Formats: sequence, structure tokens, C-alpha cells
Amino acid sequence: MSRLPLRSGLVAVAGFWLMSFSMGPVAEQPRLYYDVRDAFVAARPDISHALMLGIDRQIGAAIGATYRPVMLPRVVLTVRLDRVAQTDFLFGTRHSAAVTVKAASVTTGEVIAAAIFDVSAFALDATVADELLANRISDRIRREFRLNEPLRNQLASSAPAPVGR
Repeated sequence: MSRLPLRSGLVAVAGFWLMSFSMGPVAEQPRLYYDVRDAFVAARPDISHALMLGIDRQIGAAIGATYRPVMLPRVVLTVRLDRVAQTDFLFGTRHSAAVTVKAASVTTGEVIAAAIFDVSAFALDATVADELLANRISDRIRREFRLNEPLRNQLASSAPAPVGR
């Protein structure tokens, strides 16, 4: 008589028994909100000016779209592009950046929050690579500091409105 069904049954029972144990939900630390007043983008001279302008424009729009109903610590963001690299592939290029964001208090000038992260974007066309990377970086900063996404401009139709007859 084969012991294979017995062994398989014991392995299944032991597996179900081990799966019944759980660590429980991990309590996430509450993150602080800040009233972001302005942002400043800095980088080395060899970093694309279009990339820096794109980040500054998008973060400025997000700051303008964010309203805090309660009084929060007021901060100014300093966004520093530490490293920007480009890797060529057969089709397109991968652009990556190491970003450091520091939130300094408006009243004391002390750095009260910081975030360090890497961001990358893949572009088939090199002319849009800076804009894609700027979008990724500003999206990450908006998530980290809980800024609202600015409203996108809607293009108006060029067709004239129908005139009632």
C-alpha cells in the first residue's frame, strides 16, 4: 500500500495549519500634513533646464491647488536633483533621477521633513523625456507631501456653437 496519499494529506493539513497564523495588520505611523507655501528646485549646471522648469511649474500648480482647512506647520520645499542619468536601449531611453526633498519651516528655517527617492521614466522620443521625468518627480512629491493635483486645462473646441434658427 502506498503512503503517498497519507503524506500528501499530512503536508496539506500542516500547510493549512501554518497558513492560519497571521501577523495581523501592521499599524502605519500617521504622517504629518504640512502647509506647503512654495518650492525651490536646484540642480547642477549640467542638468537640463527644461527638467527643472517642468518640476517647478508642476509643483507650483499643485501648491496653488491645495487648500488646508486647518492650521498646519508652514513649510517651503527645496527639491534637489542629485543625479540624472540616461540609459540607451534598442528602442528608446530610460531616464532616471535621484531626488532629495527637504521641507524647511517658514518661521524658523529648520528642516522638519525630508524625502529621498529615485524616479525613472522610459521614453521612446528623447524630446519628451524631460517632461515625462518631471511628471514622475512632481507626482511623487505631491504624494509625499499630500498636495492636490492641479486641474488640467481643457482645450476648447474650435467649432462655432450652433445658432438657433
